[in-house]
Amino acid sequence: MGGLLMKINGKLVLSVILPIPVLIIAYIFIFTFTANGKIVDKYTGKPLVGLKIPLTLRTIATDKQGKFSISFARKGFCFKVSKKDYETTPASIPSNKPLIIKLRPTTLSGKVIDAYTNQPIGEAVITLGKQKVKSDYKGSYKLSNVPEKINLVTQAPDKKYEALETSISGTANKDLRVCLNPREANAYEYSLIEHGQYEDSYETMHSDSKKLVSKNQYVKYRRQTERELKDLGAGNYEIKTGNLKMLKSWTNNDVKKTYKNVAEVQTTIEVVTGLGKIPVPMVGHLVKDNGIWAWFLTQEQMNDAKKL
Repeated sequence: MGGLLMKINGKLVLSVILPIPVLIIAYIFIFTFTANGKIVDKYTGKPLVGLKIPLTLRTIATDKQGKFSISFARKGFCFKVSKKDYETTPASIPSNKPLIIKLRPTTLSGKVIDAYTNQPIGEAVITLGKQKVKSDYKGSYKLSNVPEKINLVTQAPDKKYEALETSISGTANKDLRVCLNPREANAYEYSLIEHGQYEDSYETMHSDSKKLVSKNQYVKYRRQTERELKDLGAGNYEIKTGNLKMLKSWTNNDVKKTYKNVAEVQTTIEVVTGLGKIPVPMVGHLVKDNGIWAWFLTQEQMNDAKKL
């Protein structure tokens, strides 16, 4: 350490000259601090473990809680955080307060499944802009370079399914539930009844019908109908789906509600008896409900079920 005598405004002033190492230590002590932070998944909030952060002279990594520390940091110090399948995110240290960095995933994965049976569908084509991928035999798919808000189109290989258009944001995992077209949905719902799967049949009923008839009432009604057919000597029956017409609107008097975009299906149930086949014409109405074409009980069926 040394000094100089200087004359300022007629007065002698002693100026102290500090060695460079001392100046550096003083600068570090006054202007830098240890910055603490945490890096998490933007969508789930879960910590990102073992993520490496390259700095000017060294590289640090997050711990099991996604936390990191940068020693000798200063306010305004900038760096970038990157990870595979995540968007590279710039960060800046504003002060000596903890810093939370949220990385947005750039992939979307999930399964393509049948909305009625929950079974996986393989070979389905998922389209995002110009990017197309196919689901594997387990129904699994994965898209890359995915923006935060997207619109997907999913088409199952079997044409009995409708194309599914889905708007997605704020998630990196999404199962895509594809729906049967109205004609196939009507046939599927009748097949459940034909095979005595009444609990499953109830699940495909519209939620507004379910408000009027419980599952227990419905199952009892179906079993009673089955016994009555046997008492009459009726054996098996065949279900034939006829004409299908799309209605702009339709009013259900039981639930006292008008629906739009309704599928009206003509169905004939041919009951096999000792005298031959007896055709029983039916008119059903299906409305999209929770992602599937759901059906309604007729007024007669509703009244019979309510008695049980």
